[in-house]
Amino acid sequence: FFSRYIPKYARLGEIVKTDLESDDSNFLLVNISRVIKHPKFDENKILNDIGLIELESKVKFNDYIKPACLNTENAKPEADSFIATGWGKTEHVSKSSSLLKVTLDEIVSAECAKIYKNKVKIDVEKHICTKSEKKDTCLGDSGGPLQKLNPNYISTYDIYGIISFGAVKCGSGFPSVSTRVSYYIDWIESIVFANDAKK
Repeated sequence: FFSRYIPKYARLGEIVKTDLESDDSNFLLVNISRVIKHPKFDENKILNDIGLIELESKVKFNDYIKPACLNTENAKPEADSFIATGWGKTEHVSKSSSLLKVTLDEIVSAECAKIYKNKVKIDVEKHICTKSEKKDTCLGDSGGPLQKLNPNYISTYDIYGIISFGAVKCGSGFPSVSTRVSYYIDWIESIVFANDAKK
């Protein structure tokens, strides 16, 4: 991803469920000053698939633009369920993309590791594997959040994972794999709070 696409803008507050070309007065377009990929990102093995985007200017929160919390808890032994959101295709053969969400259930890492043994080494500390019987993430959803509603704040979500990859054919019943955010908190903070540490 990082070697092929360098984003120039971040579009915040978008709520339209049609297409990326829509003109919605609620969104805010902000310039991106830099993109930071993880130093151990491996595109071939799809490892450490996480990065940070630094905005050129500060963002003022409103009813449409709100902060998301990062989950810091280590992987739990019991399975969980999450909401995946993305601009991906609605079907594997579809040419159109829409902003949609789907609820996915976590599956045990051993089952996931067996399925993807020839593609990537699944690590419960670094990955979250999820699937649904009828719905799935699809092409174009990578980089989107795997999240849960935070019970302590109004309309605020905790980001547990970042959608990474899935089966070649969407909705085939194979699990999708996300990068587990909690594993990378130390790295994230070392970048985000770097200026604070120098003071």
